[in-house]
Amino acid sequence: SERTFAPMSLSEVAASNNVAQLKPLIASSTPADLSQAVLSAARAFAPDTLDHLVEGGAACNLCEEGTGLSPLHYACRGGRKMALCVITLLENGADGGGRAAGAGTTPLDEAEDPAIKHALVTALINRLDLNKTQSPESDTRAALHCAAALGDVERIKSLLKSPFLTDIDAADGLARTALHWAGHFAMMTAIDILLANGASPDARASPKVSELWQDGSLWDYRLRGVP
Repeated sequence: SERTFAPMSLSEVAASNNVAQLKPLIASSTPADLSQAVLSAARAFAPDTLDHLVEGGAACNLCEEGTGLSPLHYACRGGRKMALCVITLLENGADGGGRAAGAGTTPLDEAEDPAIKHALVTALINRLDLNKTQSPESDTRAALHCAAALGDVERIKSLLKSPFLTDIDAADGLARTALHWAGHFAMMTAIDILLANGASPDARASPKVSELWQDGSLWDYRLRGVP
């Protein structure tokens, strides 16, 4: 007898990156199913189905049970091919600076590829400029940290003038400031600019940072021998 196969679920199709197969399933799917499909597509680094779902209105802040990782965390982890997805997610309300409760990482932690860091800071600044952010202070902090990690001097200078940056030492969920991020990636010019604008050389990050920035990465910029 011939074997029969059960039809693929919405999340399975989303993970396959097959938009043609995805389209007919969307109309009959619940909002909860669509949100789960966004997470599945991001987790599978499936850019086409992820973009189609999010641009179609699917919610994009559902976090993975256990790790707390969001679609944006996974998109940032996916490297250059997911850069446009990072922008799409942020344009549609993704939390740009949220720390995953279980994994302990922010989207910037997951963004090893410089192209992803550029996508993050560009999209964050764009939605600030367009007044499409629900938390301008949080987005400004996340953008400054990302610019510091990249050593993007012009964007650092611009963000330091933002009315939404009330503290140059605004910290993320692990108490890391822009100076920590610049120091971690040895962005010396960025370090100089931040210090000249009042960043505290005494700000200490959480001890949990060593779980992410280890093996001699020397997250405390002073350990690099910078005066």
